[in-house]
Amino acid sequence: MGIDVAAVSVNDFWWWDIKDQGLARAICLALAREGAEVAFNYLRADEEAKATLATLREGGRRAWSFEA
Repeated sequence: MGIDVAAVSVNDFWWWDIKDQGLARAICLALAREGAEVAFNYLRADEEAKATLATLREGGRRAWSFEA
């Protein structure tokens, strides 16, 4: 099983395309710990997305999620 990840940076904004949900969550949390504001989208994992968003915001970061 491979992990499919792509990343692009434009003017200090990053776009990540990650197929592994656990890896995506870990990257969001790591970026937030470093001071980043985080936005992410999700397909079907409503409860997991809500939990990730709550964790990011509880850490004092501005964060957004969008259903794809």
